[in-house]
Amino acid sequence: MNALRTVQYFLNRLLPFTTPGTPLVQDLVHTIALCAFLYFAPHVLENRANRQQDSSSDIHDDNAVPDAAPPPRADPQFESEDEDFEADDGEDIDALPPAQAQAPFQAHVEDEPAPGGGNGNLDDAHAQPGPADAAQRHASQQTRQVGAKKAKSIARRDQRRAYHEFMRSQGEQQRAREAEGAEEREAELFEEKRRRAVAEAALEERARAEREAKRERERKAREEELKVQREALRLVRSGLEERGGVELEEVVRKVGRKS
Repeated sequence: MNALRTVQYFLNRLLPFTTPGTPLVQDLVHTIALCAFLYFAPHVLENRANRQQDSSSDIHDDNAVPDAAPPPRADPQFESEDEDFEADDGEDIDALPPAQAQAPFQAHVEDEPAPGGGNGNLDDAHAQPGPADAAQRHASQQTRQVGAKKAKSIARRDQRRAYHEFMRSQGEQQRAREAEGAEEREAELFEEKRRRAVAEAALEERARAEREAKRERERKAREEELKVQREALRLVRSGLEERGGVELEEVVRKVGRKS
């Protein structure tokens, strides 16, 4: 029981806002301390982790072999399909003089001749490759790699140029053929329109003649019918005046109609 009270006492002392009887100043101090700890603790841990990482990288660099040249790696920019960018990059690398990469090496290996007239130091320097040789080999590998990329880019560019030239020549030939046959096609089209106009005019004339003939036949039929009617009326009138009656069969026979 006493142990629990002791723990409760220490907790009341360390933690703020534990009991109503804690002074306000103590609560404020505890709150400020807790906020400062929560604010600065992550920064302190991050700085410590960065220092440990830097120290481990320094140890790794010290243990690395200085003569070993880094393996050539493909730069992602050379894998791009942009031929202009690849061509510009290759031209910049090819523009460098080849003696520029060898100048530092020659400056270091040129020594005074040996007393006996020999060049033993120079032979030893050439026999044992140093950092300059590794750098030169690395530069030559990169140059060859860039040269291959440039050659592929130039080949693709030439193929595209040849394709566009071929398509342009085909278009020009097609336009020339169309221009040559334009007059003939226009003449054929004009003749076709003329034939259609003549045929339509002939059809219209035939239809008009048929309509005229039909109207003429109808007119004659009406005139004939009126003539028959007048003749029938005359016969009926004369029969009524002379005999007081007429026979219809006789009237029909006289006007030329069948009963």
